[in-house]
Amino acid sequence: MRLTAVHLQSTPQELLLRIRAAFAATLVGAFCVLAVPAVWTADSVLPITAASENEAKTQKLFTIGIEDTLDPWFFVQTFAPTMAHLRETLPNIEIRTTILNSDALTRAAEAKTIDAFIATSGFYAFARTRVGAQHIATRRHPLAANPAQSSGAVFLVRSDAPYKTIADLRGKTVAATDPQSFDGWLVALGELLQYTDRPERFFGDAKFTNYAVPDPITLLSGGYVDAAIVKICDIERLLASGQTTVKHLHVLDPKPAAPGAPRCLRSTALYPELVFATLPHADPETVEDAARSLLAMPPLKEGWRWGLSNSFGTVDALYKSLKIGPYEYLRRNDWRYFFDRYREYVFIALGLVLLMLAHILRTNRLVALRTAQLRETLAQKERAEEEAASAREKLARHDRLTIVASMSNMIVHELTQPITSLMNFTAGLRLYLKNEKDEAVAELCRRIEKQAERIADIVGSVRTYARGERTLFENVDIPEAAKRALHTFSQSSAARSVRLVEDWSLDSAVITGSALEMELLVLNLLKNAAAAAKKNEKAKPEVRLRLFEENRERFLTVEDTGPRLDEAAFRALSEPSSGLSGEGLGLGLNLCRSIAEHHGITISFERLADYGIRVTLRFPNAIERPSPNTNRNEHQGAAE
Repeated sequence: MRLTAVHLQSTPQELLLRIRAAFAATLVGAFCVLAVPAVWTADSVLPITAASENEAKTQKLFTIGIEDTLDPWFFVQTFAPTMAHLRETLPNIEIRTTILNSDALTRAAEAKTIDAFIATSGFYAFARTRVGAQHIATRRHPLAANPAQSSGAVFLVRSDAPYKTIADLRGKTVAATDPQSFDGWLVALGELLQYTDRPERFFGDAKFTNYAVPDPITLLSGGYVDAAIVKICDIERLLASGQTTVKHLHVLDPKPAAPGAPRCLRSTALYPELVFATLPHADPETVEDAARSLLAMPPLKEGWRWGLSNSFGTVDALYKSLKIGPYEYLRRNDWRYFFDRYREYVFIALGLVLLMLAHILRTNRLVALRTAQLRETLAQKERAEEEAASAREKLARHDRLTIVASMSNMIVHELTQPITSLMNFTAGLRLYLKNEKDEAVAELCRRIEKQAERIADIVGSVRTYARGERTLFENVDIPEAAKRALHTFSQSSAARSVRLVEDWSLDSAVITGSALEMELLVLNLLKNAAAAAKKNEKAKPEVRLRLFEENRERFLTVEDTGPRLDEAAFRALSEPSSGLSGEGLGLGLNLCRSIAEHHGITISFERLADYGIRVTLRFPNAIERPSPNTNRNEHQGAAE
């Protein structure tokens, strides 16, 4: 709902209505100024009689605040006669009055600059909770027997308007005196709670005259608004004064007459009238004298008088339902309201939280330092343990190699005689079958001799290594040695279920070395690759052998599709006595390293993208195959 002040463009007929209303208001204002000349200025004094300077010093000061939303008729009919009566009956009390809005009136009560106030029962209900105000008298309507049922509001529309009930005014334009007026606006909002839970948004627009001209009835009669809200008995007072414009107005949802209530048309419930209340810091004797004087005051000319009301529960219920006054916290649940209401506690809580955060940060810092120190200590301990374990492992490997070397010497010594006998028996068999033309037996004998010679060569090599002697080197054709190793591997059980892929991009490369050792080197690499490939369940076992030239250097690679090795397993490949297959004593790879070192061959390992590893042999001293006429050169010494 939009709240606006009144500013109109007038037709001649409407201008006439405004002039008449302005004239009436001017008469009322002039009467107020003449009757109570000191009322309209703050902190003004209404003098009664001339007093001597000594008498003024002996008078008690009693300041009364007046709520500024009270209509001008209050000052004419009630205020001026009441102040005159109090000054007459309480000559030893200096009475001052000041007109304040509701907020200023509340601040003045909290600052103890006023001792009492005259305000609507709605403000009193708020001040009773906020500053501890206590009412000593309630203004009684001349047409009401019960002061607790003297105030209300009326919804007015023009007689020719299509609106029959208050509900029909939803989204329409309404005129009222003041948004803070208790019986001129707030009471009407309480009635709208029957139709909406947000009564302040019920109307499309609200125009407030602030007790200026034109008044709400004039705006309604001129057609500027759809409805007007006025106090009860205002219509009856205007009719009594001869105003005819109200005869063309209609009251919406009139309430039935209630016992003790004013005999006036109304559209809302009834509430107590204006309240004369005192504050806790006021002088008790002055409060008692003022209460006695007000209650003993005779009825005024218009019938108004001061009485007592023993019920303000309806006002409390109204303010609570509208969520205003002492119940504004029900409406304002945002952080700003909470901060304003509990500012001191918020700062205390923030201080405690900051102290707690500082303590937590300090504790976390200390814990972090201690944890870092502990981690460093544990890391040092773990490194020491790893170094000790590595040293023990190396010592165990050395012991194992020593034992294997000793056993090798023994085995070589024991195998020499059986191998020699095997070769002699084979030679004898061939002589015996010389006259026989059995090619199968002859071929079998040749193979037995060949394998026996190979065993003898291997045993001889082992003996040479055991004695620390140098091997007799010769020109070795790398492709031929690799093909012999591949052939031997393909005939072994290690190659079973393994797919072999060959790439002989290089068909000529010769190095100086041992052909048997080169064959053993490649054979061991193939066996290790096959064993690793069989362990991977995610890929088919495959071994790839490639011999190629790149940048005028010769290379031989062996790849497998084995499982991907972690860092520890991959790092172990470069350590002595470690193997690729993970089985046996781990001498295969150690033998490969030894042979590669003796022949000046560089051996390296590389993890493939998906599975397996690639072992690369680089032959820095390889040359092209010499011509057949070249004599075979043999010499001792290992290739550097």
